[in-house]
Amino acid sequence: MPFLDRELSDVAAQISWNLKLRDGVGKWVFKHAFRDLLPDEVLFRPKMGFGLPYATWMRRSLEPIVRDTLSLDRVRRRGVFDPEATQDLVDRFYRGDDGIWRRVWTLFVLEGWASEVIDVAA
Repeated sequence: MPFLDRELSDVAAQISWNLKLRDGVGKWVFKHAFRDLLPDEVLFRPKMGFGLPYATWMRRSLEPIVRDTLSLDRVRRRGVFDPEATQDLVDRFYRGDDGIWRRVWTLFVLEGWASEVIDVAA
């Protein structure tokens, strides 16, 4: 990740604003410097985010934590969501239903938050 390099960041911080922004084009000096190396489609495309592999994490290293956090007993004790429906959703995800990972992730994060914020405060 060259653009996360501390020394490069320090140099970039020293560049004057008229080189960073010119004629409505941000990162002007960067784009000008790389004009011969990168096509316009890359240099002038809109900002893009990047995805994180949540589903992969959930299926691998986080599986025991997700299953424990969304266990039938724990969801039943919380009393917010239908325990059987939640368990069915988790089971479907771990059987390979890739279309529901966001729902499982959301329930996982919400229950994690509730146990850290609500339960600790009680």
